[in-house]
Amino acid sequence: MGERGKLIDDLFRNVERGDFAGARELSRDLREIFASPNEADIFDRLIDYRAAPGLETLGPLIAVQIEKGTAPTLLAFSWSGLGQTPIADFELLHKFTVLSVLVMSRAPPADEIVYTIVLGAGTGYTTRFDDCDYLFFNLVMPLLRKAAGEARYNLLMLLESAIYVYFVKNRDSEVNFAARYGMMAGLFRDAGARFATENDMPPLPALPAPGTRPRVMFLVHSASRLAHVETMLASFRGYRSQAHQPFDPFVIVDAGHEPSLERACADLNIGIEFLAVSHPHENSPLERMAIVRRTMAERGCVALVFVSLVLRMGFYFGARIAPVQIWWSMKYSSFEIPEIDGYITGGQSDFRELHGRTWRAIPHGDSDWFDPALAPRAAALRAQLGADGRVILGCFGREEKLRDAAFLDAVCTILARHPQCMFLWTGRTRDPLIEQAFEKSGVTGQTVFIGWVDTKLYAQVLDVFLDSFPLPAGFTIYQAMAAGVPAVLYAVPDASLGVQASISRLYFGSEGEPAQQARVAEIFAKNGPRPLYLLARSVEDYVAHADALIDSVELRRAVGAAGRQFIAEFMSDAGRMGAAFARHFEEIIAGRLKALAPATLSVQPAGITSFRGVNAPAGLAGTP
Repeated sequence: MGERGKLIDDLFRNVERGDFAGARELSRDLREIFASPNEADIFDRLIDYRAAPGLETLGPLIAVQIEKGTAPTLLAFSWSGLGQTPIADFELLHKFTVLSVLVMSRAPPADEIVYTIVLGAGTGYTTRFDDCDYLFFNLVMPLLRKAAGEARYNLLMLLESAIYVYFVKNRDSEVNFAARYGMMAGLFRDAGARFATENDMPPLPALPAPGTRPRVMFLVHSASRLAHVETMLASFRGYRSQAHQPFDPFVIVDAGHEPSLERACADLNIGIEFLAVSHPHENSPLERMAIVRRTMAERGCVALVFVSLVLRMGFYFGARIAPVQIWWSMKYSSFEIPEIDGYITGGQSDFRELHGRTWRAIPHGDSDWFDPALAPRAAALRAQLGADGRVILGCFGREEKLRDAAFLDAVCTILARHPQCMFLWTGRTRDPLIEQAFEKSGVTGQTVFIGWVDTKLYAQVLDVFLDSFPLPAGFTIYQAMAAGVPAVLYAVPDASLGVQASISRLYFGSEGEPAQQARVAEIFAKNGPRPLYLLARSVEDYVAHADALIDSVELRRAVGAAGRQFIAEFMSDAGRMGAAFARHFEEIIAGRLKALAPATLSVQPAGITSFRGVNAPAGLAGTP
């Protein structure tokens, strides 16, 4: 690195550690010694902005970058700290978007730089939905199309990760997911198909010999014990209880390492590989894709199952990474490409209609929803909260689920009507949008942020569970109902998540056997004077249901008992879950393999360990 390069590097370091005086001296040197007034002007405005983030410093920074012409590296550096100052001025937002697209239209910068630009943009707009929409259509989609058109496949998948975090999960609902992926799914699929025609793929697994059991790979994106992973484990437990086990499961985890997940699989005699451990230095999306394909061949896995999360699925499946490709979704259901051979979700019937497509359904069958040994700790927590004479409401889930404006408005209305109530809410961090809603309504003193907690324990602390909408709670509402806590639900069309996905269709008679429908109607006193299934179809109904529960201990007990009975009868049969799991995967795999001609599965020569002609940048993290 020359003297000028070292000076710029030192300037960056000073800004990052907050030494703005030292950074200004180096900017002066850049101007006077190296005769670079344009760069010095940009650096001066950058230092002003990072020293005092705000609109008054952000405007000049954008203006000077447009006026002087910005190197991609400086643009990325400038905007990597955008989250410090969410922009409130649309004109500045527009200028930023134009600037970013102009820079991207020049000679392609490194993938890391483009990724940083989108990350920086997204970080600043996680709570500003209108701005998110503007950035998505005017910045993100042009960059995605450009990356796909230039065959920059690593960048394409890295951008998908950033988009999912900042433009999908930020407004966690089926409607938002469908809107975003409705524009992106075909692009990812076509890019994957194009990639497969242009590059050598590691060999496919050989077809299983007659009379042998195929192996099935379940891809989990991140090592965790979140609800979708717990559902997978519960299915495995039910499956292992069956006499008929037509295939051997194998789990591959893209990011992270979780010892308890490793032990849980070992207890079930199911293999698991954590790529962060086995391949710590092969982190780019294409490197990971090659590893998955190679591992399938080495272990004889003829099917690949994406466990819930869709990240990279469009690209992988578009490239036909596996002979059999299955999406097992426990959340969203509005993603469709021709290369998905089977769609599986949860539900009480063998098949469900979601968004115009027939899905196979697996009923949940865990027996671990409620732990009576936690009762003393729950009582102690209630005492610490000062619950004597108060009614404790709550909703447990990721903060993205809880931040919906209509849901927060309903919660605030309920709290304002009932000053004797408190509301417990969860999240990995304190979401500012949620706190602002409470503060604006004057109910902050009735709310308690409890963080990321043991929800099975806190379920026993509640008096009433207020289910989130439009994306309902998953495991946490099952735990609350198993503890006898009454729940207020909001009707979500085509719900594939939450307890209403299991109750509503039986209760209203659109799914299930007549005997099941009759039993659910009996449990919830459907035909009685006071039905016990509190499913609202408007915010007003939601608030009214909550009012009724808060005002009546007897109603709370009756609704809670009905919910507990439903969980016991319909959500706790491991054998039923395991049988459905075995049947659906076996039928999908058998149907697809029967349809394939042997020539379609020609195995390439051994020894191919990566994709030909691909420049995979080093040092890029795997999918978060």
